[in-house]
Amino acid sequence: DCMVVPTFANLVRKRLPLPYATALLCAAPVMNPMAIWSTWFAFTGSSWMVAARVGLGMLVASAVGLSFAVRPSRSPAVRDLPLTRGRTPACDGCAVQHAGQDGRSRFVHFLRHTHDDVMRMMPILLSGTIDGIGAVTLIAAAMAIAFLCSLCSTSDAVIAASMPGVLPASAMLAFLLFGPMLDLKNTLMLVTECRPRFIIRFVVTVAAACFLVAVAIHLTTGA
Repeated sequence: DCMVVPTFANLVRKRLPLPYATALLCAAPVMNPMAIWSTWFAFTGSSWMVAARVGLGMLVASAVGLSFAVRPSRSPAVRDLPLTRGRTPACDGCAVQHAGQDGRSRFVHFLRHTHDDVMRMMPILLSGTIDGIGAVTLIAAAMAIAFLCSLCSTSDAVIAASMPGVLPASAMLAFLLFGPMLDLKNTLMLVTECRPRFIIRFVVTVAAACFLVAVAIHLTTGA
């Protein structure tokens, strides 16, 4: 999933139709063999979770691709050339802090930001144990956490497997679907490769599809 955005952009530049490319962009992180195996490993004895992740991942990816087929984009989706910047707008003062730093220092700086984001979101996770917090709220919170944590699709299942007492199954599936398809690192790569209009539409479509699928699972199973 770490290279899916550049792959998507290059395929579009080579004239692969956008609906097919967006379906690939969504499906590859969830449905690749390593992601499937890691989910099976994390949820030993719960093969339905593996089937649900793969099946719903296929459903969401198909829905996103079809949305671009039914209503084609009127402007180019990707930039002619990727943006090449020495930094990303992570925080105020990052440009000064990064000046003269080596790769290791910048990586430590990135980890510090990630840690701060996760700690800000942790109270939302913990609040899931309080009565009165609805499943819809927990689904949205799980998606937000998946976006901020930017976990690899081969390791997020291990994190999700530790949440049964905190999150319902529908929220865990939202975490497992949305995170690989759209997280912080992928969004930053989209910014460098794609045009703003496409990014906004893609983000809204993927978020809506994942959210609705998770809510449907909750309404169907009560979990």
